[in-house]
Amino acid sequence: MEQLDIEAILQAIETLFESIPLRLLIAAVLVLLIFLLRRLLARLFIQPIRRFVRKHNTQIADMAIEKLLLPSNLLVLALALYIGQWVLQPDPATTLFFQRLTSSLVIGALIMAVYRLVMLFVFSSTRLFQLTGLSVDERLLPLIRTALNIIIITLATIIILQEWGIDVSGLIASLGIAGLAISLAAQETLSNLFGFSTIVGDRPFVIGEYIITPDVEGIVEHVGIRSTRIRQPNRAIVTVPNAMLASAAVQRFTRRRIDFKLGVTYKTTADEMTALLERLRTLLTERPNVLADTVAVYFSGFGDSSLDISVFCDVRLRNWRDFMNEREEIYLEVMRIVAEMGLSIAFPSTSVYIESMPASTTE
Repeated sequence: MEQLDIEAILQAIETLFESIPLRLLIAAVLVLLIFLLRRLLARLFIQPIRRFVRKHNTQIADMAIEKLLLPSNLLVLALALYIGQWVLQPDPATTLFFQRLTSSLVIGALIMAVYRLVMLFVFSSTRLFQLTGLSVDERLLPLIRTALNIIIITLATIIILQEWGIDVSGLIASLGIAGLAISLAAQETLSNLFGFSTIVGDRPFVIGEYIITPDVEGIVEHVGIRSTRIRQPNRAIVTVPNAMLASAAVQRFTRRRIDFKLGVTYKTTADEMTALLERLRTLLTERPNVLADTVAVYFSGFGDSSLDISVFCDVRLRNWRDFMNEREEIYLEVMRIVAEMGLSIAFPSTSVYIESMPASTTE
């Protein structure tokens, strides 16, 4: 008897669910319930990501959660559509439509989440380094963001079109041909763009450095996307394509040498010369930009009109203007030391000795 009652109840429930108005009501109630609980469900979707990101940076975790709220809401909407379709059990054509729409929403939500997280992480080089340990120059980030945007949007479009049964092989072939045509037409521009990426990424030189290449030498004043501006010693500005610089042998100076001769007059005594040499060595070794182990100050010879002192040292200044200022300050200090010691800097001179004067003649 009990078995008959259970079978009767199940049959009654099955008959009840065959009622279209009731199925509509149940579907509406479930969808409404999911809509009301969408924030809770969205939080459940992103909770694992929250725990992972919080291990690295709490501030970035909060920003990542905010970026993922909209994709999570799309997933909740896809869940509501799936449950509504399962309850209503429409005809095959409508079922196929809802299945494709649900899949598109899921794919769109995932792609949107990836897109938003990528834009968040690649927002600044500091943030990218904190999360991945990769050090990227700030000027490369716009190029990276643009490339990632194109890749993500293209992949999303292709996947969603395939989900709707659209053959994308022709579209992919067309994009390939168009890309080949563009690359051939803009070959020089693209090579300069890759050259810019190489210069910024590998840093063969930086702005302000004095460089020497087979074609040009001077101070680097600006590195642009297409070209680099270099000011030559004659003050003329030369614009060099980045592709040329990226493939050229570039001589740069990690340190610069100060090398000069100082001549004092022959009135200088040996003791004065010794004291002068010691003061010059002390001057150079105490300067913060001078590499102390490279300092060399020696009495190097007897010149035609001076006692010669050779001075050598390297400075840790790569910027050309900073180097010129440092050398200028050293020269001025040398002049002050010579003046303080009561010595004189020699200059080329010729002494003429007359042994006898010719006898004067009177008329």
